[in-house]
This record gives sequence, C-alpha cells and structure tokens, in this order.
Amino acid sequence: MRDKYFSRLCDCRLIGAFKVEQTSPEGKRYRNDRLLAVPVVSKFFTDLHDAAQLPHSLTDQIEAFFTNYNRLESKEFNLMERLGAEGAMELVNNATTGYE
Repeated sequence: MRDKYFSRLCDCRLIGAFKVEQTSPEGKRYRNDRLLAVPVVSKFFTDLHDAAQLPHSLTDQIEAFFTNYNRLESKEFNLMERLGAEGAMELVNNATTGYE
C-alpha cells in the first residue's frame, strides 16, 4: 500500500520575505524570517517576480495566518519588515554565508 503522506520538491522562485521577530512562550525573542516563493513551472505565476506584485490584501492574509498560528502556539509573531525579491535573496545569502 502506498503511503498517504509523501514529499515533493519543486524549483521555486523567491519573490519576497517577511523579516520577523518571534517571542517564545518563555519570553525569549529570536529572529525567524519567512520566505515567499512561487513554483518556477507554473502558468499562474509566470509573471510574478516580486512580492510587491501581490495584492496587499493577500500579503495581509499571509501575515495574519502566521500571527494567528503563532498565537495558538503561545508565541508572539512581530513582523518587522516586508521585503521584495532582492531583499529576500539578501537574507538567504547572509544566512548561507559560511555554509559553503
């Protein structure tokens, strides 16, 4: 019998990020940025290259999801900044420096 749960990988295009500071239930603050990406092979997202192209209401909904999800885990989610594709790539490059 085939497993019901399986993983798939797909090539994605980074379009933005949320710079985030979270607070644990114990009150410890830490950075936990979120990356926004779309599948490279997608007819729907062909022309989407930056989060600034998304409707503001959609990025508000994504932020609300993370805020509420963390609240359920007794964590605080503080959005510090919304970044476009260039800023998101800078976050990734800074995070991966030294891991090569």
